[in-house]
Order: sequence, then structure tokens, then C-alpha cells
Amino acid sequence: MVASSDAMVAEKRPAPASVANEGDEKKPRMEENKLKAQGYVPIKTRFLVPTSEAPVLNVAAAKKQSSGQNRTGKSRKQLKREREEMMKSNGTICNSIARTGKCKFGDDCKFNHDVQAFLAQKPADLPGECLYVSHTGECPFGVSCRFYGSHDAVAARRGQASPPPTVAAAPELEKLDREALLALRLPIPVPEALNAELNVLDKDLQAKLRRRQVAFPRSDEALSRMGVKSSKHYARLGEGKKSNFQVERGDNEVARRTPRERKEVDFRNKLYLSPLTTVGNLPYRRICKTFGADITCGEMALATNILQGQASEWALLKRHASEDFFGVQIAGGYADSVTRAAELISREMDVDFIDVNMGCPIDLLCNKGGGAALMKKPNRIKSIAQCASPVIDVPLTLKMRKGYYDGKDICHEFVQEISGWGARALTLHGRTREQRYTKCADWDYIERCAKLAGDLPVIGNGDIFNFEEYNAHVAGGNVSTVMIGRAALIKPWIFQEIKEQRHIDISATERLDMLKIYSVNGLEHWGSDSKGVETTRRYMLEWLSFLHRYVPVGLLEVLPQSLGMRPPAYYGRTDLETLLASSKVDDWIKISEMLLGPTPANFSFVPKHRSYSYKVLSVDERGDKAENG
Repeated sequence: MVASSDAMVAEKRPAPASVANEGDEKKPRMEENKLKAQGYVPIKTRFLVPTSEAPVLNVAAAKKQSSGQNRTGKSRKQLKREREEMMKSNGTICNSIARTGKCKFGDDCKFNHDVQAFLAQKPADLPGECLYVSHTGECPFGVSCRFYGSHDAVAARRGQASPPPTVAAAPELEKLDREALLALRLPIPVPEALNAELNVLDKDLQAKLRRRQVAFPRSDEALSRMGVKSSKHYARLGEGKKSNFQVERGDNEVARRTPRERKEVDFRNKLYLSPLTTVGNLPYRRICKTFGADITCGEMALATNILQGQASEWALLKRHASEDFFGVQIAGGYADSVTRAAELISREMDVDFIDVNMGCPIDLLCNKGGGAALMKKPNRIKSIAQCASPVIDVPLTLKMRKGYYDGKDICHEFVQEISGWGARALTLHGRTREQRYTKCADWDYIERCAKLAGDLPVIGNGDIFNFEEYNAHVAGGNVSTVMIGRAALIKPWIFQEIKEQRHIDISATERLDMLKIYSVNGLEHWGSDSKGVETTRRYMLEWLSFLHRYVPVGLLEVLPQSLGMRPPAYYGRTDLETLLASSKVDDWIKISEMLLGPTPANFSFVPKHRSYSYKVLSVDERGDKAENG
């Protein structure tokens, strides 16, 4: 429950100059209507900030840094030498030494073996207990674990009937001011259980992929039958030492179901979490599952990188045990690479469906003929679907946009044929590639295509932010369900709102608790050493670049809020709520420090996604025309 009231706000915050006369009821109403007309969230006037405290992000600098243009000027040889020096420095330690105190490479190991020197400069432990030792009695990170100081005590307590030591009660966060909040270092909870992650890349398979020793018999047959030529690179696949080679299954074969056991999946009326690049990672998807997401999908993985055995790309295919309806999304511009990647994933991984992304607008992918660039070549879409669908044991789905060029919608021209190509569902984003994420999603067009698609389930995508919008878009019975993306980043409980048909006024404390759980999920997924902590922090900050846009229901003058509305600068009902609403990167970093400890020296962060970077105006600065987001 939100432990605050309008009276509390009145005591803590000065009334804005525009509403100093409380008897004037028309003026606040006019201000709220003006906000809504300008595209701003209609927040009750008494919560608005009279002077903006939200700086405008330097978008040009952000683009430069996030696109990799901020080069060091150093040669590859120099960078390699610096990496080798870092490995030998006291700031890192050999993983084997950290875990067991022994290393089979001895003095020839290129990593640091000086444990005492490492511990002397290691950052202070985080508050709380090691989640690994608490459950298994051992920690895979040993002395490098950021909870190393708790290892002995937790291990000694395991198996004893006596209760764990009492922990001091957490302060009532809703009553703390900003200064007290930022000084907090909150222990993260130990999870009830550690669940093994599925779809882990087998090292032998990775080695064979790198040596091009993996055969794709189904793909070769399908591509040959369809008359599709393979590139020279893929034509050489499998030409290694064939005499002793057989197509092998990875370790995941124990966990995955056989093709006979697989059933056709039903997308209808199930809430689908979008496969969000960067932010749609496994720890975040676990959060959405707790709020009622029915279908989850891994982040987009490039087909060519999958076939090359790149560990970073295969990591995007990992699945948590809680993801009971899970798919993976791959992208590529040509039938040969997409078909082989699909066959490999179906053979080695435990997934319920494979989605091909034909709607991603990013230049890097479109310039190579993939993503939304495929909307310019319907025949290639047909070729990919017809080749990939028969080589896999799970349903193939496609994700598209209306078209590539603004004003030239084309999906309706071939949507009736998609089912005949072998696809079992279509996700349609109601924008063109040129629109990116500007303008409103065209749900009339989605409805039109859903009618033309016949028995093919059509999943609508774009701008769903509340249960009323969900109801309106599925009411016609043609759209099977919806895919939810940015709204789930801003308020992951949207799935619960849709299922319970209500607006949820989640408190600031509950939102901070959600970030605690995310921290636990992150340390379980990426590790509890410094690298794992900083990786968790990075992705938490990426999420906060969306999460801060949530405006609590209790502050709204009019319901519902739409996704396209921008929040003006406002005060929350408590200092914690105000902090969580901050658009300042420095405040996001401070929030992460409450849960993951201080940042390393010279730490900086620029969000990878820039959809948050709209200008936030104060009451005094707003004109008749709103700034574009």
C-alpha cells in the first residue's frame, strides 16, 4: 500500500505558483487539460514541479558514445597488451584459483594467482548472504564473490535446525527523505531456490560450429528443394573431418522434449512479452512472469552469429525454468542462414517456437538485408518461411511491420498467403520501418490484416499501455492477442492489470522491492563476482531508463494514461517515489548503488536506447506546443 497522502505532499512540498490560490478550482483544471492537449500526462496540478529539475540529455553526445564513435585511438596490439596486463594485475584473479585455490596451468597461467593481493584491492562485500552458498554450500566464484565474507558463516549454518541470525528490520522507506534514501545499502534477499537455466551452449558443439563441422541435413534438403542457393560460407559447412563426425545432440537433449511430445502452441488470448533487445534479458523476463506474462521470447539473435558459435549470441537463447511458454527470435536476410540456424536451435535447444524478426528497424540489420528490410522483398520472406518451417520440430512464427516506407503499407498484400508458407502465427507491428517508434500504431491496419489472414493467428503489437486499450483491440475477435513491449518496461505489472481488469497503484516501496528481485535474478544469471555485479548494474540502468517514466495512478487527474504521453516534471507522494521518477542518469546510478553497492571508479552510463530522451518541462516553461519525444 502507498503510505502517503495529499496532506503529506502539501507538508513536504511548496505549492506551485500556478495553484497558490486553493479556492481557484478552474485554474488547475485548465492546466491539466492543457497538459493533455500538449501530449503530457495529465498529472494533478499540486504534484507538478514549478521549476524543472530534469536536465535534457545531450542526444548528439549520447549517439556518439553509444554507437562506438568515441574511439580510444589505440591500436589492436596495444589494446591486447593492456588486456593481458589487466589479467595479470591484482584487480583480477584466475577463476580456478578463486574457486579451488589450484590451477592446472601453474605459472604458465595468464591470470593473477596472488589471492592476498586480490583481496586487498577487492571492493567491499555487499550486504547480505551469498545466494549460492545458501543453497548449495559452495560458491562457483570463491574468493571473487562479492559476498565472500559470508561464506563460512552461511556454510556452517547449513543443515542446522537453528534459525538463521535475525536481520535488522528495514527502515520504513516511505518516511525517509532523499538524503537518507541515498545513504542506504540494502541487502538483497536470498531466493527460495536456484533453478538451473536451460539452453546452455555445449562446448563441443561450439567447437564444431567454429570448425564448420556441423551438418544440416534437413536444411540442405529444404534449400535444394526450393532452389535456394547457399552462400560460399555455408556451402563449406560440414566439410571438416567427416570420417569420425556424427550429428550430435547437446547436453540439453536431456531436458528438451522429443518432437513427438511437442504440441502445437496456441497463442490466442495469451499475453506475449516482446523480445526486447538489451532490456529483455532473462532476469527481466522472470520479473514479467511473476506479473502474469504468458509468453516470453529471448532477445533477437543473429542467425549468422548463431552458426558461428558465438557465445554471446547463444546466451540470448537461454531459458529459465519459470518460462513455461518460451520462444527464441532470430534475424537474418537470407534463407540459407535463417534455415540452418532454425534447424540447429530446434535440434539442440528447448524452445516452444522460433520467431523470425522481419520488422527490426535498426540500420545495422537492415543494411545487411535483414529485419524490416525484408518488407521490401516479399518473395524473400516467402523463401525464408518455406525453407525454415519444414526443418524444425516447433512452430515457426514471423514478426513484421506494415511495410518499409511510410505511406506504402504492403503486409495486407500477402498476409493471406503466410499460412501456406508454413508460418503458424504472425506478429504485426502497426508502424512502418521509416516511422520507427514515432506516430501512433495503426490498429485499424492490424485489424484489417487479421481479417484477411483467415485461420492464421495475428498478434497485434504497438502502444498497448492499459487494459482498456487491450480490450478495445481484441474486442473484434480478429486479433488473437497482443505483444507488449515498451509498456512492460515502464510498468511490468501491466500483465496483471489486463488480467484483473484494473489500474494498479503500485507503491514506491513495491517498485524498489521489484528492483531487489531483479538484482537477485541478475546475480544468479550473470554471477556474484564483480563482473556479474557490474553486468547486473548495467542492465538495471538500461531498464531504469524506461522504468522512471511510470507515473503512479494516484497522481493522475484522468485515466487511463497513454504510452505516447510524456510525464512533466513532478513530485511523488514520497521522496522515494520522486527518486524513482527522476529522469537524471545520476539518480538511476544512485538507485543501483542502494542495491549493488558503489560504482567502480570512473564509472559512466549512457542508455543504449534513446526512446526516453524527451525534454521534460516545468509548469513555467510549457508553451502551447509540446516538444517532440
